Amino acid sequence: MDENGEIARSRASSHGGNITGPTEEEIRQFEAEQVAKRKRRKEYARLNEESALKRKLIEQEVDERYYQTNITKGDFDCGI
Repeated sequence: MDENGEIARSRASSHGGNITGPTEEEIRQFEAEQVAKRKRRKEYARLNEESALKRKLIEQEVDERYYQTNITKGDFDCGI
């Protein structure tokens, strides 16, 4: 749909019953949009992976601090 809410890439039958397709310009535009979409998805996946790695490292640091704090206090209660 275009900015007016109309269907932008639809073609109807011409007078001879022939069906026409998108113009070359429309095909190029569509392909460019697909390339841009793939780039955005790739960047989103990279940011997601980076964020997950940061969360994992922070969690490991918290776990290590907790472990070190309990060792220095002599608190060896393992929950048993």
